[in-house]
Amino acid sequence: MQSHDYLLGMKISVSIVWFKRDLRVHDHAALSAARADGFPILPLYVIEPDYWQQPTASRRHWHFIHDSLIELREDCAFLGQPLGCAHWSNH
Repeated sequence: MQSHDYLLGMKISVSIVWFKRDLRVHDHAALSAARADGFPILPLYVIEPDYWQQPTASRRHWHFIHDSLIELREDCAFLGQPLGCAHWSNH
C-alpha cells in the first residue's frame, strides 16, 4: 500500500483563492474568508493571454504583475501555502 492510498475515494474540501487583481495577502477579503472556513487553501493566479492582447495592456503593466507575483509567492509560502499558477486561454 502506498502512503497516500488511504486518500483514494475520499472527498477533501479545499478553498481556492483566485488572485486576479488584488495580488496581496494583507486585507484580502477572499483569503480571509477562506482562512475562516478552516479548509486547506490553494492560492491561485491564472495567466490569461487574451487579457494581455488588449490595447490597454502594456509591458510595464506585465512587469508590475510579475514583480507583484514574486512578492505574493513569498507571502503565500510564509503562510504555508504555495502559490499555484495556471495558464488559461479561450482558444
